[in-house]
Amino acid sequence: MLTLICGWSRAGKTTYSKRYSCLVIHFDNVLSYDKVRSVVSRERGDIVVDGIYDDPKRRKELRSAYKGKATCIYIDTPYAVRRQRTQFPPLDRMFNEPTYDEGWDDIIRIGPEEKKE
Repeated sequence: MLTLICGWSRAGKTTYSKRYSCLVIHFDNVLSYDKVRSVVSRERGDIVVDGIYDDPKRRKELRSAYKGKATCIYIDTPYAVRRQRTQFPPLDRMFNEPTYDEGWDDIIRIGPEEKKE
């Protein structure tokens, strides 16, 4: 199964991806949609892709490259929480949330997180 974990920078995608014991591709380490799609298209087992993937077109291309079931996990972490996690201001705009029109078998939305006091 393909699992895409998407959301803004500092949302917690990489932390969440550590739950998986299969091949995990962190987009930041690859820096090319074409390279990620190429690996996904060759994979026949479980694979996780961790990246922002705000663009529905990019998500649809990734989904189309995989020939099995696919789940998209959208981590919706509030701006204030993401801001606390970095010294640089993160993007503060609406995320293009995943839709079933992109070809996903399942979409899971996580968040928004509550701030711990």
